[in-house]
Amino acid sequence: MNPRENYLRVIFRNHPDHIPFPGEPGLAIISSAFVERPILGGFDDWGCLWDYSEVTGSYPSASRKLIKLEEIDNFEFPDPYRPGLFQPFIRKLEEIGKEENLVIGVTDFGLFERSWLLVGMDNLLIGMIDTPELVKNYLRKLLILKSLWLHNL
Repeated sequence: MNPRENYLRVIFRNHPDHIPFPGEPGLAIISSAFVERPILGGFDDWGCLWDYSEVTGSYPSASRKLIKLEEIDNFEFPDPYRPGLFQPFIRKLEEIGKEENLVIGVTDFGLFERSWLLVGMDNLLIGMIDTPELVKNYLRKLLILKSLWLHNL
């Protein structure tokens, strides 16, 4: 049994040879060129500003511009079809042995994390109570974008 087969047996609870430890061969984690969290600060592909600290790494800037939920229809979402977006992913896939490695595509943030990064945590939570249809519409747009991104993988 190769490491990939063992990982699959772990996932499906089908009597693996052993439980893999972090960093063990057989698992390849790859992503696209889509920037959700700039390593050294700056802007991500959503237009959010990030600061950087040598202690904590990058974190959302307190001075970033927040979008109002009421104006979400005017927000320009990132293009999931941007040329070259998946080149790093494709290159990495060609480099690794797909027969020996289980390949997992990753994104830095889920819907909830990205949603509050764009509108602010307090605005999102208050919006869930005061204007649930606006928040539902907003989350739906994020879901569609993330789904398109994953579908293109």
